[in-house]
Amino acid sequence: MATLEKIRSKSVLLFTVIIVALLAFILGDFFNSGRSLFGGGTTVAEIGEHEIDVQLYQQRLNLVNQQLQEQGKEADFDMVQTQVLQEMLFEKMMNAELEKVGIVVTNKELGDIITKNPQTAQIIDAIKNPGKYNIPAEYAEQLKGQLANLETESENQIKQFIYGYLFNGLFTANELDAKQAYDAINKNYHVSFTSKELASLPDDEFQVSDAEIKAEWNKNKEKYALENEMRTIKYFTVLLNPSVEDNMAAENAVNTAIAGLNEKPGVEAIASDVNFNIKTKVYAPSQIKDLQLKNFVDTAKVGQAVVVSKLDKTYTIAKLLSAKNEMDSVNVSVIQMSDSLTFDSVMNAVNNGAAVKTFIAENGGKTQGADSVWIRLSEPNTDKDLKAKILNASVGQKIAIDTVANGQQIYALYVVNEKTPAVKISEVAEITYVVEPSEKTINDLTGKLDEFLANNTTLEDFATAPTAGYALNNANIDATSSHINYMPESRAAIKWAMNAKKGEISTPFSNRDNNRLLVVAVTGIYTDYITTENEELKQGLIAEIRDNKKAEAIIADFNSKGAKDLVGYMALTGDTITNARVALSNISVNTLGSYENAFIGAVTGAEKGQLIGPMKTNNAVVVAQIDDIDNIGRPYNFKEYKDHFNQMMGGNALYNNLFGIMKGSNKLESKLLDFYEN
Repeated sequence: MATLEKIRSKSVLLFTVIIVALLAFILGDFFNSGRSLFGGGTTVAEIGEHEIDVQLYQQRLNLVNQQLQEQGKEADFDMVQTQVLQEMLFEKMMNAELEKVGIVVTNKELGDIITKNPQTAQIIDAIKNPGKYNIPAEYAEQLKGQLANLETESENQIKQFIYGYLFNGLFTANELDAKQAYDAINKNYHVSFTSKELASLPDDEFQVSDAEIKAEWNKNKEKYALENEMRTIKYFTVLLNPSVEDNMAAENAVNTAIAGLNEKPGVEAIASDVNFNIKTKVYAPSQIKDLQLKNFVDTAKVGQAVVVSKLDKTYTIAKLLSAKNEMDSVNVSVIQMSDSLTFDSVMNAVNNGAAVKTFIAENGGKTQGADSVWIRLSEPNTDKDLKAKILNASVGQKIAIDTVANGQQIYALYVVNEKTPAVKISEVAEITYVVEPSEKTINDLTGKLDEFLANNTTLEDFATAPTAGYALNNANIDATSSHINYMPESRAAIKWAMNAKKGEISTPFSNRDNNRLLVVAVTGIYTDYITTENEELKQGLIAEIRDNKKAEAIIADFNSKGAKDLVGYMALTGDTITNARVALSNISVNTLGSYENAFIGAVTGAEKGQLIGPMKTNNAVVVAQIDDIDNIGRPYNFKEYKDHFNQMMGGNALYNNLFGIMKGSNKLESKLLDFYEN
């Protein structure tokens, strides 16, 4: 509210803009970007019976673009396309669920929630009374449309909140669940163990046959099932970075610019050089957050220019254009009118002792304004006439201002409440210079790449990329992928790969900034399952089978030698005895490593004094003894551990995966690549 009043006191146009921006903010900040789509068909994605029409999808992306422009944000287009698509599919499925359940929000409930927000209430008042806020009729109509969107969005959020409350209530902890959650955290098993690492046995003594690989794959076949066709790729990138020579040339250019800036007034020495980006800013001391810039402003002489920072490829130069001591901020009360007769009556009323805040409240239909707001006089866009009058005014003095906004004459009365002491106000030219690769550098890099691709046309050849200085990477992609391994702007390469044949190698893909080239080769195509043709999966199965064979051999050897206690097993392992504390909530065990679930399960299911093993863990064969069991945590409290269970394993945890639950066994069919253009 205070922000709206403050802006309104300065500019009618700004007030209109802030209302529109505030509505956009309330409607949500989920999305980050948008991009136009091209192509045939009408369905861009579907899950079961739920479809997303491409035109509605395009409208949502257009809204996202508008929000980004208003907020000044940049976003990863590829990721946002996928996020928007999933959001719209979630809305479709959720609306179907809400219709089944029959959740209804009444007009009164919706109205109460919206009007209780002071900012929204003021927006509604502005829509109903545009003249009160000097808002043109066309802006008021736009606000009505956005308010309707706000009401719809609010209604959906209320319904989803009620649905979530009901959903969570279906999966809540009982006494046994809460006690289990308590024990998982607080019940400690003190163990001693000795182990023999699987790596201590040589790999070549445990050969793995193709039949064993196939049998192991079949045993866990469903682990490798695919929802959508998947492709495996190898890829590398070439960064078009400046060369050593380019950096030296840039350093010389910056040094020449510094010399010219120190010799000539202002920024005329570089004004015509498009390689330098110039911004002029006015600072009070409290406004400078960058320590290097602050140190420069505090110590520099007027006319002096230096390089204040060099970050990656960007030089930042600062030149102190002027420095003077003057008042930076003033606290004022403002009453704004639209005609001189009202202005005269307001002046008379205030001169006769009327309080500004009270007068605005009593005359809301004829005036607007704010009581006790701060204005920064050092801002470049501050009205010069207003600034001059305030600087010369004393505390308590009233100042009359008239100006034109949106073609309308505006009269304002300012009452000076408080003036800050004079501070050093500095005008600074901040100049950036970005080092770019020269044409020769780009030609050298692209020429080398073209030569490699011309001479290496098979997958076997492509695998030699590291010898040419290109680091190879692997990735799995499908039609729903927004990136190759989180690489921005790689969607075009995904589209190519999903339509290529196994063994094909792409031409280079560039990004928007033309500073990166991406080359992709398709190494595998998998429809229903990832098969053992996938080398990564095959090698993983071989390692798992070999480790199982090693563990069986070690356990058989231990059992044949008849050890009876931990000391006896220590003699067989050749290792020492290690102590550890184990709880069901652990994800790692001292010296054994992370995700030793089988071992943790065996320990937390044992009794004090019990000997466990020999058993296989991820990397060893272990024998353990339970030395003690205790509870050293906080006392058991049903409500506390009921809430903990619900958060970790109950309704709250399940609700976080509501998209997957509602999706069920239905496949997500995305046709986004069919509509995508680079």
